Amino acid sequence: MATSVWRAMAGNPVRFVLSRWPWRSLAYVVSSVAVISIAWPAVLPLLLFPPLLLARSSLAPFRGSC
Repeated sequence: MATSVWRAMAGNPVRFVLSRWPWRSLAYVVSSVAVISIAWPAVLPLLLFPPLLLARSSLAPFRGSC
């Protein structure tokens, strides 16, 4: 097993594909896309409509009084 990605890439391409480095990189990219696809719809409305962010925080103390 190669100890670094550079050693894995310097050897046989088949051994590189079978090593953990390309799969680790793929897992990093897939998990990043998953996190961004979940977080982006939550953040986008607040970036496009900043008053929504202010309205939620300013109304929080008055919610329980009604």
